[in-house]
Amino acid sequence: METYAGIDLHSSNNYIGIIDGNDKRLYSKRHENRLEIVLNALAPFKKTLKGVVVESTYNWYWLVDGLQEQGFKVHLANPSAIQTYSGLKHTDDKWDSFWLAHLLRLGILSQGYIYPKEQRPVRDLLRRRLLFVKQRTAQILSLQSMISRILGLDFSGNSIKDFDIGFIEKLFDSYHHRFTAEKNWYWLVDGLQEQGFKVHLANPSAIQTYSGLKHTDDKWDSFWLAHLLRLGILSQGYIYPKEQRPVRDLLRRRLLFVKQRTAQILSLQSMISRILGLDFSGNSIKDFDIGFIEKLFDSYHHRFTAEKNLSTIHFLGSIITEIETEVKSQIHLRKDFQMLLTTPGIGTILGLTIMLEVGDIGRFPKVGNYSSYCRCVESKRTSNKKKKGENNRKNGNRYLAWAYVEAAHHAARVCQKAQRFFQRKMAECNTTLATKALANKLSKATYYIMRDQVAYDVNMLFR
Repeated sequence: METYAGIDLHSSNNYIGIIDGNDKRLYSKRHENRLEIVLNALAPFKKTLKGVVVESTYNWYWLVDGLQEQGFKVHLANPSAIQTYSGLKHTDDKWDSFWLAHLLRLGILSQGYIYPKEQRPVRDLLRRRLLFVKQRTAQILSLQSMISRILGLDFSGNSIKDFDIGFIEKLFDSYHHRFTAEKNWYWLVDGLQEQGFKVHLANPSAIQTYSGLKHTDDKWDSFWLAHLLRLGILSQGYIYPKEQRPVRDLLRRRLLFVKQRTAQILSLQSMISRILGLDFSGNSIKDFDIGFIEKLFDSYHHRFTAEKNLSTIHFLGSIITEIETEVKSQIHLRKDFQMLLTTPGIGTILGLTIMLEVGDIGRFPKVGNYSSYCRCVESKRTSNKKKKGENNRKNGNRYLAWAYVEAAHHAARVCQKAQRFFQRKMAECNTTLATKALANKLSKATYYIMRDQVAYDVNMLFR
């Protein structure tokens, strides 16, 4: 009797389904990701197994290699090329594992290429290089944009690679701009204001051109801005006080480093899971040292790749700490923002971020204006009570949007009422929308905290 096995693989567990030539289900069970457990489950069927199908997820190396070393014929399923039967009302991991085995039995399984084990480390090393190249490019573009915005100068990416610390010190007057070393309006607005001109900062994401036009160019755009100002309908942005911009931009730059460190942590986390089948949290990876990496991997190239990931994680962590220390030494929460710290999920850094991004809470006449500015409200266009599309989702402050999402993640862990609200929303939609809904709640709460100078009241927020 011929048998066929399908394994639906996940980050921490897998589901094994085994069928015979008549599609009769012989075995189905979920197991944790340990090779010896999987081998024990397959052992009674080893002599009759025509093949084992493993889904090509990000962490298939350890399982495919382990099965092949034990003499199993392994097929790597290509999930992007496999379609399920559209008439089904319910599918789950159990059904998926049997479906993989069924496709193998019929000979119609869409398969991926099992790259030779010996060559994978060097290939993966080149793949990891791409991550470092992308992050370097992001840093070059960030510095290029900063120079253009503050000084009105234009340097190519290649010339920026040749900059040294001495050149940066000569380039910027502000210490904090030298320290951070966002698009390029600072120099022009500041220069015009210093000469006594009344300057209006147009918000391009909120300005619509006349849709009937066949041709527009820079000349037309400049006249259109003047026309909107004359009519008194120009959508304007907030001209942040010049003296406070350097520290605010320093905290904004911190976000870039935090995102890049997170990308490196996820990269190393994925690599460990893919090759070894082990699962480490992000916080535990931050505490790794080179000695632990050397013990973890047998392949030199895997160790080399992991060491570069780890050294970058530690380097970015030191930059983030330096920025936080510098910001805390230069600026403190103003009296009208100190009550922010009573909100669950908002600590000193998030509090300073909100304070520096908001500037003057009085510029938001209503709570809805503020939550919209924080990108916490739904973007939707309706007609006759039916959704017809979306409006501008990105009209607002992305740094405040990030701050409130971070606060929502933390509040859902430490505040019982916030956790219940989050779980109720997640049951209605999904994790992302539930997080955004909680972020919206917190943004509205902090608006009243800043405006009325009152402490956070959980009972008022979750009534």
